Amino acid sequence: MTPKEYSVSHYPMLIKDYPQETRLSQSFITRWIRQKKLPEKRGVVLIHNKTTEWIGEIAEKYSFNENQIENLSRIIRDFGFLDIQELDIPLLLEKNFSFLSPEQRNFLLDFIIKLFQISLPPLEELLPEENSPSQEYVEGKKSPYEKEYPLLEGMALFSKLGQQLVTSENIMIRGSQTPVRPSVKNWITLYQQEMGPAPHEAFERSNFLFHNKNVLALSPQDRERITSLLTSLDENILLPLDIQSQEILWEKLISTSEKEKSSPQNIPPSPSQNNQFPQSENEKRFASQKISPSSHLFSNNSSQEKFETKNIANAQNIHFSSSHLFPKEREDSE
Repeated sequence: MTPKEYSVSHYPMLIKDYPQETRLSQSFITRWIRQKKLPEKRGVVLIHNKTTEWIGEIAEKYSFNENQIENLSRIIRDFGFLDIQELDIPLLLEKNFSFLSPEQRNFLLDFIIKLFQISLPPLEELLPEENSPSQEYVEGKKSPYEKEYPLLEGMALFSKLGQQLVTSENIMIRGSQTPVRPSVKNWITLYQQEMGPAPHEAFERSNFLFHNKNVLALSPQDRERITSLLTSLDENILLPLDIQSQEILWEKLISTSEKEKSSPQNIPPSPSQNNQFPQSENEKRFASQKISPSSHLFSNNSSQEKFETKNIANAQNIHFSSSHLFPKEREDSE
């Protein structure tokens, strides 16, 4: 069995400090910086493939579930960082593995302590490729989970993406008696109801952005988001996605836009005489990134492969992650 066959729970450096932690969280970045500053032998244990394999063998031996595997990995990590001492480990084992016998917990104690004393073989690989953070990420510049996809391809690959909230207020779409969630899917539904199936030319998109009542009520930041979303939909422009949380990284788009606005070389365009919606900073930036649709997802020759409006209508009984909920919805769910 190779390390790539193990879940994230088997990797001490990848488990979360708290449920909401992401690969963009400062705590995650700081953890990798700390690991690089540990004495070489101690630091290597936390990322060695043999450590992962041994955790897997113990988990199989005692039939641990994912939460129990994560608890073991966390104790190993905390001991590796010297956040806990050897005397603390028995209490943590008793707390997290009370179902084990004293002899079994003593075995775990012996394993954890000896893990940092033995000489490990040369590293075959540090972490699975999809989880290994690059130096750029460790320095806080980029997430290993950050990838770029056109909107439709991203939605086809990551099922939760369509449920991500785009704007702050509910929107009205045809066929619904009440406002609906301002999700990616519902905004696309609204756009296609008014303008027809994508793709659309820039002037058509601008017409929608300038005249639609839902858009006119948006804040400047929300308008940036919807402009970016529809531009990617029409022109297959790449969007930065977090492939673990399956979300568009809006802050990446907004921060780039703010930098462009602050540049003295960028003078905001004035509205044209025919009331065309001013082209946003994101839309101008995306224009230089336009890519050719190479995926079958964008083919117009197959009715099965078209992005159908009916496929993005409100779904029932969908469970959303916290980032896909309004603050009030999160309160009601707690």
